[in-house]
Order: sequence, then structure tokens, then C-alpha cells
Amino acid sequence: MSPTYSKELLRQRASWIRDDLDPRIARDGPDCMHPDDVLTLHELFVGLQDADLSISTLRFSRIHLAILEVSGKATRWPKRLAKECDKTVEVWTKKYGKLSEIRPRLFKPDGRLYGVCTGRELTRNALIRLWSEQNPAHTSPDRGMQHGSLGFKPG
Repeated sequence: MSPTYSKELLRQRASWIRDDLDPRIARDGPDCMHPDDVLTLHELFVGLQDADLSISTLRFSRIHLAILEVSGKATRWPKRLAKECDKTVEVWTKKYGKLSEIRPRLFKPDGRLYGVCTGRELTRNALIRLWSEQNPAHTSPDRGMQHGSLGFKPG
């Protein structure tokens, strides 16, 4: 029986692989991994080969990007994990097509920019105009307009 994975669990695992493990392995080498981490990843990679996942699950969780990252940098990861990752890539490529072409949806209801803007407001001026129409407080001069801006000069 193939294991079932929730979208959130896969998203957490993908984030863990890409944001925590990969930089640590790049810095300290594959020997820095704890045995529990190796076992968890091995079970995940083997389970994903048999799991019946939809394209929308892959898009949401971005687990395919983590798998591609491990298989693409196989010399830095433990060999057995890299081999299991390569098997997962082979299985998924037959099932879904080229994994690097699976892109997240941006403006659909499950997309990252849904509710923020549509595909027409891609310039700074268009976004400011849209946000000022939706809620004028978003573009008030009392608020900082730049990332990290306090709206005043300290000191």
C-alpha cells in the first residue's frame, strides 16, 4: 500500500530540504546529517515513488523542486539518498513529464498572488493604483513605501 502525503506535509518537507538541509550539507558535507534525518529522507523518497500525487499537489508543495535539487547536486548528498532521488525523478518524469516545467500558478485561487493582483497589474504604478482603489490606507504617505522603510529617518 502506498503512503499518503498531505500537501502541507510535503511543503514542510520540501522547505526543510531546500532551506535547512541543503545549505548545511553544502557547508559541512554529507557527514553532518543525523541518522534520523537520513532515515526520514530515505522513507520519504521511497514513499514518493509509489505515492499517487496530483500535479496540483506538486505545484503547491514544491516537493518536485526539492527532489530535483537533491538529484542535481548528488555529489554533495549521501549516495543512497541521491540514488533514491534519481529513481523518484525517473518515475515522476514518466508520470508527469519534465519536472522543471511544473510551475506554480500565480493568479489562480491556489496561487501565490491570488487576491494580491491579477496578471494585468505587473508594474509598480499599476499595483499602486490597484491597491489605492481597493484600500487607500495601503498607499497612504503615512506608511513607508519601500521594503524596510520606517516612514521617517531615525535619530
